[in-house]
Amino acid sequence: MALIKYGGGIIQMSGSVAGSTHARNRFGNYMRARTKPVNPNSARQVTARAVIGFLTARWHENLTDEQRNLWRVYADAVAMK
Repeated sequence: MALIKYGGGIIQMSGSVAGSTHARNRFGNYMRARTKPVNPNSARQVTARAVIGFLTARWHENLTDEQRNLWRVYADAVAMK
């Protein structure tokens, strides 16, 4: 879905509609063909996904609801850099 801002015509449009992607950079608005993201399935990517899956399973199997809630409270209090 594209977001459109109207004025004396179309002032700004961003997002994708059908096969087109609308965006804006320092030179102004532009449109390009929408591309499908690449999934290289490299060894590092496969390993990273396996580790995340392993940790997710441990999160659900080994922590109580109270422990998970305490981690969520802590995460909300920590600023991301």
